Amino acid sequence: MKPTTCFAPAHILLPSEQVPLEQWGCIACDQFTSDRSYWQRAEKTAAGAPSTLNLILPEVYLEDGDADARVEKINATMQDYAQNVLTRAVDGFIYVERTEQSGRVR
Repeated sequence: MKPTTCFAPAHILLPSEQVPLEQWGCIACDQFTSDRSYWQRAEKTAAGAPSTLNLILPEVYLEDGDADARVEKINATMQDYAQNVLTRAVDGFIYVERTEQSGRVR
């Protein structure tokens, strides 16, 4: 009998080595969903470089009246990144470890 597992390697797309990783990554935690100043700081950090921040619509902006335009821009950015930014691919795993405020590791 062949053993089964819930883990399997995935085909993971990565940005070009020229993309600064400090600007690429974006932390979108629940604790920041309504903190407009957090997102403004994130936008300043990511300015001028490809960033995963450009692929999301933070909840804080949903009532601003420009959500449709933001979604269109996100879709265009996704297509651009797929063609021009995500130039490396690996088959592997992503391990995520989270330490809660209590110190518990998940």
